[in-house]
Amino acid sequence: QYKSKNDTIINYSVFTVDDKTIYAPFSSGKITALDLNSGKQVWEGAINNSDMEIQENTQNNPYITTTPLIYENNLYLNTSSLDRSKSTAYCFDKFSGKKKWQTETDIYERQCINLINDYLFLGFSKYTLEGKAESIFKNPKEQEELDPQLWTQRIHIQIQADKNNLYAANKDFGRIFCLTFDNDTYLEKHTLKESPFINNPEIFKWIFYDYEFNSATDLLSSEDMLFAALEDQYYRTCIFAIDKKSGKTVWKRLLGTNNTPKENDPNTSNFFMNKLKTWSLINNHLIVCDQDYIYQIDLDGKLINRVSIQEEKRNPLSNVEMDDNNNFYFITTDGVTKYNAKSEKFEIILKKNFYRMSFTRINNF
Repeated sequence: QYKSKNDTIINYSVFTVDDKTIYAPFSSGKITALDLNSGKQVWEGAINNSDMEIQENTQNNPYITTTPLIYENNLYLNTSSLDRSKSTAYCFDKFSGKKKWQTETDIYERQCINLINDYLFLGFSKYTLEGKAESIFKNPKEQEELDPQLWTQRIHIQIQADKNNLYAANKDFGRIFCLTFDNDTYLEKHTLKESPFINNPEIFKWIFYDYEFNSATDLLSSEDMLFAALEDQYYRTCIFAIDKKSGKTVWKRLLGTNNTPKENDPNTSNFFMNKLKTWSLINNHLIVCDQDYIYQIDLDGKLINRVSIQEEKRNPLSNVEMDDNNNFYFITTDGVTKYNAKSEKFEIILKKNFYRMSFTRINNF
């Protein structure tokens, strides 16, 4: 186990791993590399050299709040101040922890860095692997003439990316935008005019919207489909599978029921009962968790398993992992818990007290 003396109360960032090393950033601005098997510290660094002398009270001012991106021999991460008034991207050598460069960014949200065709993207802002900012527009003057805030509404949800596309969701209005880089002429065909390009639909490959579920909460991406978690006015979550090429719905599933949304009476739904807590894409299955159930859904929308977690001691405090035998693993108040898919029983495989905090999910497993 490893404990940061500067982050004794709470930590908002999430570590990442490769074959040999855990790269653990901390909210205070410190970054530690640990040997995956022994836990031995490989190197320790910080956003700024002065941050190595971080005082205890800085734990109340989170700085690193994202998961690092590993690419070749480098570690890339974005930071955001607590008031989200400033943001900076950094590059570290993953073997030595030496900081290679840093550059101020214009994304004032807690966004992880995406990689497309050897370029780094934060939102719709583009950077070279050396940290140089570049315009996504063919004519840079078009961007200079616009307000620096290209989006009329900020992006609160982590953007997803694949080889040629960026997918962003607008939380308040539930719209999902696909911006494509699969050819060099798509922006030349359109005019930005004088409006921010979120209001210029011709720029996007497609825009998705559902009138009933019109508040986006999260996005996940597979090879062919984009998965969106959307809420309606009753705070019920519906999972949409969206075709990446067309932006059309392939299937959708309302949490808490086997019925489709239109067949379900919203008046029978308890407040927050079907609200998404956490989800992930594992072994070509969606592992979804709400207040009462863990769902295992295949990429065709078929419900493979639904496990009740309504008892307090079975309610996850973390994300849910799954192994090749469809067993679930997650953190509860009693420790690391396993759900055996064959026996349909729960067991504590590592006893340790974890605390439930109502305002955030702080445990990542």
